[in-house]
Amino acid sequence: MDVTFKKLTVNMKRDLEFAAGVGRATFNSEEMSISAQRYKLLFDCSPHIACMLDKHGFIVDLNIKMEELASSKIKGQHFNTILYDEQSSLTADLFREALAGNTLEGYETIKDKQGAPVYIEYRSIPVVVDKELVGLCVAAKDITEKKELEWQREKELHVAALVQQSVLCQTLMTESLAISGHYVPAHNIGGDMYVWYQLDESRFGILILDVMGHGVSAALISMSIRSVVEQLIKRLQAPDLIMKELNEHVYTLFNERSASLHFFSALYTVVDVENKEIYYINAGHPPGILIQKHQCIRLVSSSPPLGFLRNTEFKTSMLSYEHPARIILFTDGLSACSNNNSSMNQSITEIEESFLANKQLGCEEYVQQVLLQRKNPVEPDDISLVKVEIF
Repeated sequence: MDVTFKKLTVNMKRDLEFAAGVGRATFNSEEMSISAQRYKLLFDCSPHIACMLDKHGFIVDLNIKMEELASSKIKGQHFNTILYDEQSSLTADLFREALAGNTLEGYETIKDKQGAPVYIEYRSIPVVVDKELVGLCVAAKDITEKKELEWQREKELHVAALVQQSVLCQTLMTESLAISGHYVPAHNIGGDMYVWYQLDESRFGILILDVMGHGVSAALISMSIRSVVEQLIKRLQAPDLIMKELNEHVYTLFNERSASLHFFSALYTVVDVENKEIYYINAGHPPGILIQKHQCIRLVSSSPPLGFLRNTEFKTSMLSYEHPARIILFTDGLSACSNNNSSMNQSITEIEESFLANKQLGCEEYVQQVLLQRKNPVEPDDISLVKVEIF
C-alpha cells in the first residue's frame, strides 16, 4: 500500500474519527455540526477519489474527484455497478468483512464515465455513528498510469528475456562429444551466460560466467560480454589470453567509468578429444566437475573474478581423462538450492552425488528437478547448467 496514500486518512486525526465525522454529515444531514461540516469539506475536496456506502452497499455520497471520474449518476446505486468486472472481483466478500468493523486495504478495477477500466488502490474505513456501524467510507487512489507503466516494463523485460535466451548456444552434437545447456533467470533476465564453439577438428571451447547481481544491470553486462566473446575465443583460443582480454573488457568498460565495482566469475574450458585433455581456467567460479569411472574431479578456482583487478595473471590448468567422461559446469544458483546450513564444499558434494545418480537427465530436466526440490526458496538466484558428454 502506497505510504503517501495512507496519509490521506491518517493525517486527518484518526481514520475512525474522520469516517465518523463524514458519516454524521452524510447520514444525519439535518443536524450537521461544525465539526461534521469540517470533515465533509475535507471529504469533498480530497485529492483522491472517495465515496460513502451504507451498510447495504449503496453509494450515498461521493466527493468531487469521484464525480469527475464516474459521474454523479452513480449516487444511489450499488457499488457493484461501478466494478469493471463484477464476476472476478473480490470486493463483495471484502465488503462483508468490512461490515464487521475492519479497516481494509486492497486493489480494484472500476469503470469511468465511458466504461473504461480505472485501477485503484483503496482503503475502506467503517463508519460508526453513536456506537452503530452505519456504512463505510472508501478512499481510493487512481493507479492506472502506474499499472500501465508496469505492464509496459513487463513487456520490455519479456522481449529482453527472449533476446538473452536467443544468444545462448544451442546443443552441439558431434561424433566425439555433445554439449547442451539450460538457463533459468531469477527475474526474467539475469547475469548468467554460457557459450561454446568448435575451435578445430578436435578442440572445443566452453565458457560459463555469472555477473555479480541480478536483473537488468547484470543482464546488460552479460550481453556486453556476449558481444565480444565469440571473436575472442576464436581469435585467441588460449585460455589465459581469453580471460585476460575479458578481464580488461569489463574493467575498462564498466569499472573505469563507474563508482560501483562490476565483476563476474567465469570458467573457461577447452576439451581436446584427440589428446584426451582438458585445459581450463576458473576465475572465482564454482568448480566444474569432471565425472569418469564414477569418480568426480573438480575444476577449482585459481584466479580472482574478472573485472575485479585490472592487471591479473591467469594460469591454465590441465587434466587428462578417459572415455567416456562428462563435464558439468554451473553457476552458484544451482549450489544455492542446497540446504541453508550447507557450506559451499558440502553443496558441491551434494551436486556431485546428484549428477552421479541422475546421469540420464538432460540439463533442462535436471534443473527443473532441482527447482522442485530446492530447500532455500527465499532468495532465488539465476541458474545455469552446461553438460559436456564425451563419447
